[in-house]
Amino acid sequence: MPEFGYMQKNVPLISITIPTYNSEATINLCLGSIFHQYDAEINSKIEVIVVDNCSSDRTEEICKGYDCRFLRTRCSKAEAREMGFLKSTGKYVLILDSDMCIERGILKELIGYAEDCTFDAIIINEEFLGKSFIHIARTIEKKCYTNASEIQSPRLYKRQVIEKVDWKRIDDGWDEMEIFLEAQESSPALQIHTSNKKIWLIGNPLDIRKKLHHGKYFKMYKKKYNSQVVRRQFSFSYRVKLLTKSLEISLPHGSAVLVLKFLDFLFFYIGRISSYLGK
Repeated sequence: MPEFGYMQKNVPLISITIPTYNSEATINLCLGSIFHQYDAEINSKIEVIVVDNCSSDRTEEICKGYDCRFLRTRCSKAEAREMGFLKSTGKYVLILDSDMCIERGILKELIGYAEDCTFDAIIINEEFLGKSFIHIARTIEKKCYTNASEIQSPRLYKRQVIEKVDWKRIDDGWDEMEIFLEAQESSPALQIHTSNKKIWLIGNPLDIRKKLHHGKYFKMYKKKYNSQVVRRQFSFSYRVKLLTKSLEISLPHGSAVLVLKFLDFLFFYIGRISSYLGK
């Protein structure tokens, strides 16, 4: 990792917002990865805000074991994102989920790139934390999306970029991607970088509910952002074109990637159909 001159200056505050709902299985790993960066100067400049949708498990108890601000309120995930930002004070805002862990040293790198290289937003590549065949296949799938801005969205933003976002337009469909699209609309010249570090995903690599959920919200999403980006996001042929790289990495895992993506699209379309039948 390159050395940045910002460490010779005052380190800016970075706010990390995390929406939670019955997240006891993952939130301890998530917060532990944040507060164990092993850099005293960085650790003193972290502000963590957890916005919890009235969990009924041990989420609150676990969170209160860390030096974070815990807000308990009945809200959607998109509303939690907005509330977390409005309560934050940092120069930079890192948007995480409760089933994510950040790699050691990532906060130092993110602040360095933003301060010394004047990037407005930073994409962080993701990998699944697990060694099963499916976990490895999903990680290979994620690698195929590197530099595909239609698929990946930034996790770190400069505050002034997020301040221009119209939160009223964002719903629970693709909250982090919608934040990105809104940011691009308000700041067309957005300078974006991709981090060398990683976010580790602790969640289920076969999350059918997520695909059904995306299908349910697709009609609203497409209406708001009827652009080339959206068309590519939900083009099966475009995804397959990207994912053919997985076969070069590993033929068995790459074949699984293509099968899994077919199933993703199948459940996505079932979600779309259910949204029409529900009206």
